[in-house]
Amino acid sequence: EDGEPIPATLTWNDKAWAFLPGDSALPVGPGAGSGFVDAGPAYERETIDELQVEGEISITVQLARAVSPSLLAKTDVVVSPDRTERRSSDTILREATATGVGFAIAIADDEIGVASPGDSTKKWIRAQTGSRSDGEHGHPIAWPWSSSTSRPAHGAAPWMDLDAQSLLAVMNKNGGRWSAIDVPWATAAGNPAGWVVQPEAIQLNSFAELGAYLALLDAWQPITPLGPLTWIDGSHIPPQNDGDTMRGLLTGQTTATTGPRLLLTVDGMGPGEPIEGKTGLLRELVLTVEAAPRFELTHAGLFGPGGEIVMIWALDGKGSHRLTRRTQVGSFDYIVAATWDDSQPETGDWAITAPIWGGRP
Repeated sequence: EDGEPIPATLTWNDKAWAFLPGDSALPVGPGAGSGFVDAGPAYERETIDELQVEGEISITVQLARAVSPSLLAKTDVVVSPDRTERRSSDTILREATATGVGFAIAIADDEIGVASPGDSTKKWIRAQTGSRSDGEHGHPIAWPWSSSTSRPAHGAAPWMDLDAQSLLAVMNKNGGRWSAIDVPWATAAGNPAGWVVQPEAIQLNSFAELGAYLALLDAWQPITPLGPLTWIDGSHIPPQNDGDTMRGLLTGQTTATTGPRLLLTVDGMGPGEPIEGKTGLLRELVLTVEAAPRFELTHAGLFGPGGEIVMIWALDGKGSHRLTRRTQVGSFDYIVAATWDDSQPETGDWAITAPIWGGRP
């Protein structure tokens, strides 16, 4: 909406075309068509009514921002040599870029992913190479990872020979890599107090997994939530290096999401910034829910230890700005904010913040 060109996706007659600034015309073919332009969850979509294509035509659209600026990451971009993917990594990363993603972890199941964005793509996205286990102990991810031509599966972890904790230790390389677990791995690994390796993050796949995430926080695990998409604060857009991005991710300045964004502060401090002192005094809490109109959300709430619902609000309407609430809270161990579609907790839209800690994890 400020006139600057951005990566976007044109969906035309139900087929999606990634478009980066500087690209030539898209070969959509002649004839009647309709569709929309979408630049990811940070922007509202722009619909294109039926149009007759003859030769080359030009379309100009302006996309209204729906979410305040923040870096969007996708930590499970599947690339070759995964058994489901044979396209080049540049093609896949271009598609991710055209959906608003600025940071990606390129993974392959039981293999080492290939992350090689082309010159035009790497202006907009940074990518690290990783691997995901596809075994019986969940699907943990580790990165960055170097491929080896002399080892089976290019050096990926052999899950069939390891228990859950040993698998993560191999993938983590004794602290030489970062790792993200999922709920099935956490279940298989048992009591978090006995974990040999402490994962940096957990990949959440639905709002229904909030309870399992809160249980880890109850065990004082300072673990960062990731989602199908993840908003990361404190980084340049597009990112200029991996340092700021990883710092935001590792310190918990994130919102795991299907697209909506939550802004949560206590006394002006957000997730990843521990609140200390002021025992017994009230603190000012501010929660804002932002989401493009296409996302279905019915509620927003605050959660504390034991899954306690601290506060909950119903959401009305489908505008970009769904809610801003200022309230006061007393002393707390941690607070997590979430928004969700109550009619579809397993498959609906959602967002979950990292915790603001009132005590030390």
